[in-house]
Amino acid sequence: MDRVAAPFVASLYEYASLIGVDENRLRSQLNQPDVDLCSPEQFVTSQEYQDTFKFLYEASKDEHFGLHLGTFLNLKALGLIYQLSIQSSSFDQALFLVSEYFSHAFPVVSVQAIQDDP
Repeated sequence: MDRVAAPFVASLYEYASLIGVDENRLRSQLNQPDVDLCSPEQFVTSQEYQDTFKFLYEASKDEHFGLHLGTFLNLKALGLIYQLSIQSSSFDQALFLVSEYFSHAFPVVSVQAIQDDP
């Protein structure tokens, strides 16, 4: 069973707080409601992540939920982009680091580089 690093769920909780959805209602989607969502060493199942996402989507009653959540997450991603920029000497290396990170922390997403011949 795929596991997702708990901080990805924490991002959903942060967005829920922003739009006024009670955290306790979201916690009901987790098998272990007391998991430390801020710890990158903690994981939830991909099903728990998807259930939490679906619950938040339905609770938001927002027909543009994906766009609004995506905007929120893009702002949070700026820290990751900054870290990549100072730790990578090339685009290929940055892509490799992102791929390794997602395979460990968020296996629902996969990253693969394909180079076209000019």
